[in-house]
Amino acid sequence: MNDLKSTIMRTTFLNDNADGNLKEVGLAHLNSVIDDLRTYMTDFDVWDEGNDDLPRFCEYGLDFGFVELGTFDDQEEAYYRFQLSWDGPSDEIRFYRDGRIEYVFLDWFVGVGFDVTDVEEFSWLAENFQESMMFDWERDEADHAYENL
Repeated sequence: MNDLKSTIMRTTFLNDNADGNLKEVGLAHLNSVIDDLRTYMTDFDVWDEGNDDLPRFCEYGLDFGFVELGTFDDQEEAYYRFQLSWDGPSDEIRFYRDGRIEYVFLDWFVGVGFDVTDVEEFSWLAENFQESMMFDWERDEADHAYENL
């Protein structure tokens, strides 16, 4: 297992919980996602057919979509979101226009983000989405600007 707890992981934001352990909880979830992505990277049979632990890749996660600037009060820029789970807790992977990738763990009014741009499994995921033409910044920004007229 690629254990990020033993490496330096830059936190992009932290709105900690009452127990003061949200970063550790988020890292545990992040490590689990890395394990899942590594399996998809290295085992085409799991990618294509799934197994007892993972669905096939096209069924992994809940949603992929564009989150326009201004969707959330404290949002500083638009991004694409690969939503893995929702409710409490939830987690997602955010892809920014400049190439940054952020893993975000949220749990009822608290949350933590980690810069995973340089983590191989997330770079691989971004490349797959890019090859599938899921990132189209000009189209999505124009569509959302038009909708907001």
